[in-house]
Amino acid sequence: MAAIQVSKAHLTKAQERINSLQNRISKFRDHAAKTTEKVVRSVEVGAAALTVGIVQGRVGSVEIMGVPFELGAGVALNLLGYFNAAGKYSDHLCNFGDGALASYLTTVGKGVGGAMKAKSLGAGAAGQINAPAKGYNLTPDEVAHAMAGR
Repeated sequence: MAAIQVSKAHLTKAQERINSLQNRISKFRDHAAKTTEKVVRSVEVGAAALTVGIVQGRVGSVEIMGVPFELGAGVALNLLGYFNAAGKYSDHLCNFGDGALASYLTTVGKGVGGAMKAKSLGAGAAGQINAPAKGYNLTPDEVAHAMAGR
């Protein structure tokens, strides 16, 4: 049986390969942790926005002392997160707060967009759209009345 000879150069090369593999594993772990953090953030923001939307759909607009619930909750959760109220989990408070704020801003945006649409369609003095609903046929009298109003 032949003896196996291992030189110092062989050991040095093996150690270099082990170090290189450990560095690759470390970089992969760091990348996986950052990706997981981004996914968790997106899920938390989306879950908060969905929850606020469900509440709005179920019970309508909720205000506490004149402040819309989603605006108040968003600001409060973000402030708690900024002041590190939950320790290492404070970022999660900010994520849920961002979701509530996103829901609030979506509601405001829908209102602004609706007002812009109403204005572009020729809303009356009361802010009601004079245009007929889709699929509605106007009578000749309705057309004449609409034309006279302009």
